[in-house]
Amino acid sequence: MKIQIAAPLCGLLAATGALAQVLNSEGPFNLRVKGKASNSTIDGYLYVSHIEGYTNARTILYYDPAGAPAVDDTSYHVYFNWSSTIPPGPPWLGFLVGEIDRENSNNSRNGRALVIEPNTVSNVAVPRFGADCDAVDLGGFDDEDHFYLTSLYDDTAVVANERPDLSVYHMYDNWAVCWQFWTSATQWSLAWINYGSEASNPTCEPVHLIKTKLSDSGKR
Repeated sequence: MKIQIAAPLCGLLAATGALAQVLNSEGPFNLRVKGKASNSTIDGYLYVSHIEGYTNARTILYYDPAGAPAVDDTSYHVYFNWSSTIPPGPPWLGFLVGEIDRENSNNSRNGRALVIEPNTVSNVAVPRFGADCDAVDLGGFDDEDHFYLTSLYDDTAVVANERPDLSVYHMYDNWAVCWQFWTSATQWSLAWINYGSEASNPTCEPVHLIKTKLSDSGKR
């Protein structure tokens, strides 16, 4: 799914050092995943877990089909960072962060920011929170609290020998839950479908990624 948002400024797709100067944060909150199909059985929450063997603490977003997690379970906590250097939407554009760290002045992302790990032999990419990322994937929430990723560049509209139009934000909702392998982890987890109407991984099911308030009635 794609929507378009007018952008008063260009070149803001990649986060730069300027982004870290005036960071604001919202959270913590939970990320609920709900299947898009009317007969989908996917309805749960995402939590993060470190990947063994990585000293720089990479984390994958795993799918938990159980009910709302306990408020104090920080593995389910997610934040949304934005900056005054990014123009407001709607929606307001920023990036998701896990394991937020306000005390570390060397961490220019104020936590481990969401990045999408591409796969050269598949159209299914793995979203992760990475401590070592130099750029982040920008996005925002719509009025139903669904999270989208953005791009100023739409290569379906490319015309030979002409500069592309970078005045419009294109918002994409290509999230999925799949049984997938990444490094040493094999689990039901969040995925991003880069292109095409169907994922090359046959276990993938399209989902909405929804911001949800922490619940006092969590089951854990």
